[in-house]
Amino acid sequence: MEQAHQRWPELVMAFEKRQPGQTFAVKTLFRDGERGEWMWVNISSIKRERVEGRLENKPASVNNVREGNQVTVKISEIGDWIYQDGKNLIGGFSLSPPKKA
Repeated sequence: MEQAHQRWPELVMAFEKRQPGQTFAVKTLFRDGERGEWMWVNISSIKRERVEGRLENKPASVNNVREGNQVTVKISEIGDWIYQDGKNLIGGFSLSPPKKA
């Protein structure tokens, strides 16, 4: 999470220069009472201290959001981010490294 916050300006710059078809996403914690679930949001816009986008996951633990919902996320609540630059994935700090065969 710390690395995602430190490198946030990198994602913002890349998003501002995005190409058609390029996808950018952030991971944030959604809460429903005492239950919480980390899920990905496909970014549609970045405005000041907030990100707007569409929820990409089907919730398993929380009932107050649904896959495909338009949501707004505070930048301070983002735990991870990811985008693809050509063939390289950038970010994804919370993802496990690929296992070797």
